[in-house]
Amino acid sequence: MEKLATILFRVPELQRKILITLGFLALFRIGSYIPLPIVNQEKLQQLSEQLSQTSAGRVMATVAMFGGTQIGMSTIFGLGIMPYTLSKLALVAIILAVQVAIFLAVIDIAFELPFDMKWGGGPVAMYRRGPLLEFGFNFLAAVACAAIGMIVSALVRSSETAFLAVPLLVTPQLLLGAGILPIRGGLLDLLAKVFAPAYWAYRGVRSEGAGVPINWRSFGPYDDALWIPLVGLLAQIAVATICVMLVLRWQDQKRS
Repeated sequence: MEKLATILFRVPELQRKILITLGFLALFRIGSYIPLPIVNQEKLQQLSEQLSQTSAGRVMATVAMFGGTQIGMSTIFGLGIMPYTLSKLALVAIILAVQVAIFLAVIDIAFELPFDMKWGGGPVAMYRRGPLLEFGFNFLAAVACAAIGMIVSALVRSSETAFLAVPLLVTPQLLLGAGILPIRGGLLDLLAKVFAPAYWAYRGVRSEGAGVPINWRSFGPYDDALWIPLVGLLAQIAVATICVMLVLRWQDQKRS
């Protein structure tokens, strides 16, 4: 015991880590007692007591299982895993919106280059669906990819492992996005629809109607209604977000 105490007090790096950990614990405990100002605590407590006496309490228990807390803990640090995940994804979405806007601006500048600089030219206006749709679908695809990345980030234990996992995330999007390989049915079509947000974004921003040359078509016969890729992207975002919360909940249970 004395030897352990000697090591703790003589190793500066260990002292710093212990102090940081104790500081975070103290900050969490203080924040756990600070109520949210926008919530009526008395009515919330009454609601919690009423629900505990009914069968709806089991539903609230299920919600608490995913959220990592109880519904009555409306404090700053008592929100649990679900609000943490959604708030983090919302913050990432703001950053992605700026990045997508810059990306599309660069693409438009590239299309305004002289004719011989545009990879041999092509019917640009014929297959593009407009800047608003391009921004919307690319933004949703970026959010879906960010949610998938959050799953990997929650599973790995070091930044080195996360860096090695980047090609495993990017390569399927390149191959299954229909920009390189035509997706015209079969197993590739199924994999693209399930695992590749880039596929739905590419399908949403372009049209392969009459007049588009055959060599510019990346899809087989399909319904070009806009609601289909929209639903596909929203479903991928929802499933990936739920998976992030489940992984975080599982790791929290392992640590406890």
